[in-house]
Amino acid sequence: MENIYLFVIPAIFGVIASIITWIVAPFFLAKREYYVKSRYELLKIKIEWCIKSFIGVTLVLAILISELFF
Repeated sequence: MENIYLFVIPAIFGVIASIITWIVAPFFLAKREYYVKSRYELLKIKIEWCIKSFIGVTLVLAILISELFF
């Protein structure tokens, strides 16, 4: 039962990081990209950023929790 925290807590923080990334991503896209790239390509960029932030935050927190508590 204690090992479930190793997966649940980092996943929750990963989802929060992905939501924040989704909201903030348009501010980091260049104006040129809105004119050059299609909506699909912009959506793909935002989804890639969200996945990367989810994986990064989840891995870092899982490693920290496993080192500190187990």
